[in-house]
Amino acid sequence: MACGRSEVLPLGATEFGSESGGHAGTHGGTAGAGTGGRGGAGNVGKGGTGAGRGGSAGRGGSAGAGRGGTGGNAGSFAGSGFGGSAGSNAGMAGAGGVCGDGVVDPGEGCDDGNLDDHDGCLTTCDAASCGDGFVWNGNEDCDDGNVHYGDGCSPSCRFEVDAVAAGADSTCARSSHFGVKCWGRGSSGALGHGASDDRGDQPGEMGDALPLLSYGASLKLLGLSGGASHFCALFDLGVKCWGYNGDGELGLGDIANRGDQPGEMGDALPRVDLGLSVAAYGVVAGYNSTCARVGKGRLKCWGANLAGQLGLGDTEYRGDEPSEMGDNLPYVDLGTTADITNLSIGQDHACAVVGSGQIKCWGGNEYGKLGLGDTLARGDDPDEMGDNLPVVALGAPAAGVIALGWDHSC
Repeated sequence: MACGRSEVLPLGATEFGSESGGHAGTHGGTAGAGTGGRGGAGNVGKGGTGAGRGGSAGRGGSAGAGRGGTGGNAGSFAGSGFGGSAGSNAGMAGAGGVCGDGVVDPGEGCDDGNLDDHDGCLTTCDAASCGDGFVWNGNEDCDDGNVHYGDGCSPSCRFEVDAVAAGADSTCARSSHFGVKCWGRGSSGALGHGASDDRGDQPGEMGDALPLLSYGASLKLLGLSGGASHFCALFDLGVKCWGYNGDGELGLGDIANRGDQPGEMGDALPRVDLGLSVAAYGVVAGYNSTCARVGKGRLKCWGANLAGQLGLGDTEYRGDEPSEMGDNLPYVDLGTTADITNLSIGQDHACAVVGSGQIKCWGGNEYGKLGLGDTLARGDDPDEMGDNLPVVALGAPAAGVIALGWDHSC
């Protein structure tokens, strides 16, 4: 988060001396005793030599005593003019120091002699602080110039969490700068750390000790979802999944886990092949299956399918063998007017909000979790999907969001 800093004009700038170089006395009589300065002999500021606003001192003036020197006597033209009394202000010019000279003078919080606003000392010679709008390298994650919560950068200048995805035994959180950290059970690579060890169950494993997830360079994270032991993320360039893959829920054409061994994450983690010119707009990880919302409100699902939860009219798993993904992976048929706006997946069933707020559910139906007045599974046999799949009768008003548990739906 940005830390706000006041901008104070540095003392000893052009306001206190000659604005241009030159030799003393050309417009102001004889220069007096050496007046301090950062330069050589200076043309008078805005009056004669030693004038109130100008004089020989400041940033020009004759090289003289120390940083300030003693003001000289005014020349014939100097006493009046712009400056008032001769000499009095000239001698003090530069006494307040010059911001950027590497010397901390009275009134300066710091002075490191450089123009870097990110090293703890601003170019205004104010010490860095949270809320000044400059990220202090090594001390702040962000600095947006305020100390407000809820805008992505906290009042302590740390990235704020803007999304959390919980799986069965692990959790991932996304920060406002698209970084992801995961903790909990690490078996099968669900945490994406290149190992299978758990995180968060011992002291010293969280905070800065918890590594950021590596999902690949030049990818912008847009969404995150957790299943039983796998996670999937939506990026601007597609979908990536990691963790357990025994049922093909990662959609990579095999059953090898990803994220439990070094070198499997980052750019080495493949994108899910959804088909030629098929763009994903959302991804939802279920218990051991995954669905992506693609195209114009359409749906593709892969992974376990024992109860027909993939909605393809059979019980064949998809994504666990080669040549099952991409254009070979069928779209889920939810009917002629089905434009999917929201989706959730349970243990072995799925539900979608379609059209103007109707709900359709398919897959396992123990305990009536499909909401169809019976316990018959849907989607595991031909001719059960599409317009043949009934709409869940909820009455008014229309539904906006669907959320599934293990064996129930809301």
